[in-house]
Amino acid sequence: MSELHEVRTAERIERVEHELAAHGTERIFSFFDEESNRTVYVKQAEPVHNAAWLRFSRWATITLGLGILQPGADPDGEKALRLEAGRLRRLQDRGISVPEVYAAGYNWIALYDAGENAAVCIRKDVCSYEEKRRLIVAAAENLASLHSMGLHHGRPHLKDMLWDGETISLLDFEDGYLIDVAREKRIMRDLLLFLQSIYKEAAEAGKDCGPELAQLAFSTYAAKETYYASYAKKYFGDLSVLYLLLGILRCAGSDLESVYQTLKLFRQA
Repeated sequence: MSELHEVRTAERIERVEHELAAHGTERIFSFFDEESNRTVYVKQAEPVHNAAWLRFSRWATITLGLGILQPGADPDGEKALRLEAGRLRRLQDRGISVPEVYAAGYNWIALYDAGENAAVCIRKDVCSYEEKRRLIVAAAENLASLHSMGLHHGRPHLKDMLWDGETISLLDFEDGYLIDVAREKRIMRDLLLFLQSIYKEAAEAGKDCGPELAQLAFSTYAAKETYYASYAKKYFGDLSVLYLLLGILRCAGSDLESVYQTLKLFRQA
């Protein structure tokens, strides 16, 4: 069995390397795998052009005692992508819905198709409002399942989730490089970023469903993971100075506005 697995793995790597030669530096592309009758998406590592800024931002937030708000991206994009395949396989073994790994290399990863980008479903009219609600419930439940194991994602934005009409799959765990942040705060940070992404995607698409969908997400999450929901509500609800500051700066962009709305949800929940 192990020899057969090794042969199959080698064949898949060879197939992806053939596709890489054809696609060059294209960062994300797909091909059809005849053996499984499924589409496979390949993602290549990209250079982190703002590595110095990431390091400075991380140092600044930690120095100011706001490490929970530090950027989660790893300055070494290739290393982060190499860790992704093993992480996805381990999570799948533990029952977390993630894309199935087709193969992985030094600076690329290939995953079986797991559906449409969740952010696209929220932004556009390809999904009915009822389907958007089902998507949000599935996302909140899957994230709560991850957190109930004491694990965090790092950046669970809607754009880092896939929706196949029934199931949400989490991906892009490589964006979870945090320093000097306790496990509980990493998980609370996940919840903050998840809710914030709902507000942001809806607002940038000109939709007015953000507040209702975010409230649905939080109530669904809280029903399954009461401890971290309560912890996040108290922690973020007590950030009064930051809340007031964002209330002044919120007009500067969708990121600040969506964080403000998320803190407001925690304060009112």
